[in-house]
Amino acid sequence: MLMDRKKPEQAETIYREAQRIAEKTKPDGWGQFAIQVLVVRSLIAQKRWAEVERMMLDALEGLRRTNAPAATPLKMEALKVLISLRTAAGRLDLAMAHKQELEKLMVPVSP
Repeated sequence: MLMDRKKPEQAETIYREAQRIAEKTKPDGWGQFAIQVLVVRSLIAQKRWAEVERMMLDALEGLRRTNAPAATPLKMEALKVLISLRTAAGRLDLAMAHKQELEKLMVPVSP
C-alpha cells in the first residue's frame, strides 16, 4: 500500500520490522524471505542498488532452501531482478546462470 503511494522509505521501515518478527517466529519459513523481497522492492524504488543485490541474493538462497511451491513466483521475481542488475553491471556470466535457473522454473510441471 505504501509502495503504491510512492512512500518506499516508510514501506521499508514496516517491511524490515515484519522481517525481524518473521525471523524470530519462523526462522526457517519461506515467509521471511517473501518479506525480504518486499524490502528489496522498497530499496529498488529508492535506487539503493548495492543493498538490492545483496538482499535479493540472500532472499533467493533462502527461497531455494525452503523449496516451497508457493515460493516459486518469488524465486522468479528475485531471479529477474538479479538478471537485470548483473546485466547492467556487465556480469553476463552470472546473469546467464540466473536466466537458466529462471527458465527451469518457467517450465510447467506435468501432473
